[in-house]
Amino acid sequence: MKICFTLSSLSAGGAERVASSLANQFVSMGHDVSIILVSIDYNNTFYDINEKIKVIPLLKSKKDKRSIRRIKLLRKCVLNIKPDIVIAFLPHICIYSFFALRNTKIPLICSERNDPNQYNFIYKKLLKYTFRRCDGCVFQTSQAKNFYNKVSENKATIIFNPVSLCLTGKTVRNKEKDKLFISVGRLTPQKNFSLLINAFYDFYNNHRDYKLIIFGEGPLRSELEKQISLLGLSESVLLPGTNQNWHDVAYNASGFISSSNYEGMPNSLEEALCLGCPSIATNCPVGGSRELISLLSFGKLIEPNNKEQMVAEMNRLIMENNNEQNVDYSALMIDSISKQWICFIEKILAN
Repeated sequence: MKICFTLSSLSAGGAERVASSLANQFVSMGHDVSIILVSIDYNNTFYDINEKIKVIPLLKSKKDKRSIRRIKLLRKCVLNIKPDIVIAFLPHICIYSFFALRNTKIPLICSERNDPNQYNFIYKKLLKYTFRRCDGCVFQTSQAKNFYNKVSENKATIIFNPVSLCLTGKTVRNKEKDKLFISVGRLTPQKNFSLLINAFYDFYNNHRDYKLIIFGEGPLRSELEKQISLLGLSESVLLPGTNQNWHDVAYNASGFISSSNYEGMPNSLEEALCLGCPSIATNCPVGGSRELISLLSFGKLIEPNNKEQMVAEMNRLIMENNNEQNVDYSALMIDSISKQWICFIEKILAN
């Protein structure tokens, strides 16, 4: 089967991580896979891609960024590949892909990877139009699926993210957990790291031997660094940037914290839970954190933007200090998730 993904880029991000994992797995299953990057930032590749996968940068100059030009280039590229199916990740890429493939008879699966309630009015209308008329829709949560309530049931499905752990193989459980909390994500308002830093400040006043590490990069770096400095936490709250190998650090951490205002299905929380790292997550829309914690029977939910609850849960975790956490995440392994995708693709092709 010839499968083509359309993505913005292969830079660090949850959708990019899932798409690259699926693409690599599909190739190992014997499928012919292409990835079209519908962004000018195509040189920034964060994830490992199998050499058998054809990665095609779509845009060559800034003039190609215009929407109509981008749609025309995407259409030409897909027609040249002649795939059996196209899978689009991220909202704007779903819209571009839908209009690029009109009247081509090439099936399109669109996948919602975030909380669609956060989009503006016009974007919501365009996405609902796109999802209602494309051939298949993949959602991460039931709440996200319910947003697109006019999508027919026979062309919609819910598939969780595949878990991808990057332990070096040398990591072992310590008898005592490291006096450390971690979080992972882009430094953007969505992740609400400002709340996490304020919560850690309250916690730190009674536990000055603990540290907080936030892995990630983004536009709020300078603002967060200023907040850390003003709170006198420069030696205790670290922003080391993006790092795929944060799993080794999480393995013996006292806890992982997801402080987001909204999420699709957070890869970092999923990976922390599967590592057996005690985790705290906001019960934010569109329900990805809640569904993960329910599936794995591990982790603790708190209300979004609730600093007091977060501090209380941090205190609870260090009191428990339970090192033996064995989490059954077989349902989230790439073999299982990729088979669900292939079954859904075959269903769409059959229709």
